[in-house]
Amino acid sequence: EGDLERRLLGKPTGPAGYAQPDYGRIHQELRRKGMTLTLLWEEYQAEFADRQTYRYTQFCEHYKAFTKRLKRSMRQIHRAGEKLFVDFAGPTLPLTTGRRAHIFVAAMGASSYTFACATPAETMEDWLGGIARALTFYGGVPQLIVPDNPRAMIADPDRYEPRAGDTVLDFARHYGTSFLPARVYRPQDKPKVEVAVQVVERWIMARLRHHRFESVHSVNEAIRPLLKNLNERPFQ
Repeated sequence: EGDLERRLLGKPTGPAGYAQPDYGRIHQELRRKGMTLTLLWEEYQAEFADRQTYRYTQFCEHYKAFTKRLKRSMRQIHRAGEKLFVDFAGPTLPLTTGRRAHIFVAAMGASSYTFACATPAETMEDWLGGIARALTFYGGVPQLIVPDNPRAMIADPDRYEPRAGDTVLDFARHYGTSFLPARVYRPQDKPKVEVAVQVVERWIMARLRHHRFESVHSVNEAIRPLLKNLNERPFQ
């Protein structure tokens, strides 16, 4: 199932030749007081002045289709390649240097195909680095990336409408995807990754508890074969 999902992964495309708006960013910009689709369409036109762009009516129609997809996402109907859920495990692994390795976890919404890697901390750089490694691991880019509500990534941790920071939005634009932060105190927004975190803690971290690691790199070397075994288990 993981291979099938990887083939289905990819950047959403529109009509050939048209510059594609970042509707995830547009959706978040519309949360700003006084923001309108008209202004965002004008900015889109200016940004891609040297390319073929959508007329305003087309722009609005595509945005409406995007919001319908978001509503479906909130109902947790997972379609292959649509969503990647990401989070950090609670426990960490000690290093001989006295520092600790933090464990980043990602899970595909449709198949629960899981990725994990160690990072030095949980800064924005660690979050984005973990996500970039996950995208390489999966061999493609989902339409939506759903993180928890980490301070390192969220510019506006609104309880109902959290908004990602500008660097995170730039990262999403670079990869051709969008971020949809989970709402505060709403675990139902990200059940897939919460289960994946538990599995990683039990299947990988528990097996490494007696190991002595000198670096984050050595932790990642130990994680790799265990992750392969985890994903090859029947009935994930």
